[in-house]
Amino acid sequence: MRREALLCQLTRRFVATTDSRHDCRTYPNLLRETVVDRRDQAWVADITYIRLPTAFVYLACLLDAHSRRCVGWYLARHIDTRLTWS
Repeated sequence: MRREALLCQLTRRFVATTDSRHDCRTYPNLLRETVVDRRDQAWVADITYIRLPTAFVYLACLLDAHSRRCVGWYLARHIDTRLTWS
């Protein structure tokens, strides 16, 4: 393969990072049928991680659903309740 310049294409395995089969309470999507047509009508939140060269940090972000602008955010080294209550 090397002599003929053929490359081996490795396929990445899909890794599920969310466990949807749990015993915890789930909450309904209250905005499913809502048409958001003005600012500050609805805010949405998300948590994600950012990989740094030596560690991970977690970002909690609050977005305005209409304009998609960031209303507030908090960055922390640990993912716990302090991340979302600050």
